Amino acid sequence: MSLWIIDGYLEHITDEKPICARQCIKLLPLIAAAKPTLAPKIVSALRDANVARYPDSMRPLVQKDIRDSLLAIER
Repeated sequence: MSLWIIDGYLEHITDEKPICARQCIKLLPLIAAAKPTLAPKIVSALRDANVARYPDSMRPLVQKDIRDSLLAIER
């Protein structure tokens, strides 16, 4: 996966639709496992994600997905 493709994909971490963001976030550990050279970029994007745009009902779910993905990647 070239860098410009991953950059576009990482933009979906904070997609306007929280469901889309959650699906993106959940797949990131698989991408990092397949392409370990991308792991630092993925981790950085997850850590920098601003989830304040989401409603209170969805924000904790997105935050949990980010935490779970970070844990999976950093293992």
